[in-house]
Amino acid sequence: LSSYALMYDSEFKDSKISVLEGLKGTLKTLAAELDDGYPIVLALLKSIADEADADMLHHAFPCLHQLCEPAIIKRVPAQALSLLSDCCTHFARQEADQKVSQQAAGTMGMIMEFVLLNKAGLTQAFEGGTGVDGSAEVERIWVALLDTVSTLATDQRHDVRMAALPSLFGSLEK
Repeated sequence: LSSYALMYDSEFKDSKISVLEGLKGTLKTLAAELDDGYPIVLALLKSIADEADADMLHHAFPCLHQLCEPAIIKRVPAQALSLLSDCCTHFARQEADQKVSQQAAGTMGMIMEFVLLNKAGLTQAFEGGTGVDGSAEVERIWVALLDTVSTLATDQRHDVRMAALPSLFGSLEK
């Protein structure tokens, strides 16, 4: 997976797009088996969100969204969940592509639902003999997600606000 990050450093946009399309295909078939590869993939995706190039965002976001699908997110190691949440936050807050921000706000709702429904299992996974307070880690992730979605619910962009509200209210109802 690190080869994707290296190849993405190309100066040519068409090469970068090809890398993202290849990554999307790889994630489609292997996302459930990434294990230690999640930090590499999420660092690459977060860097793309931070570049704020609408074309690249449009190609990169589907990779992030795939990782948040219910069948995949349950396989994401607990320690990578905060990276996933942070990466999604960067996509939601960028201003180069409103549609991607809108989609990311909805995807954050998927992450929030996963955290809520799997709080006990995540707490145990974080603790896993490490002496870490798993409950505090889960709460930290939850509060960061809630803070981001709350901020997005008051975003200046109407469509982003409308996408964030169901995520916010859906999570508060559970």
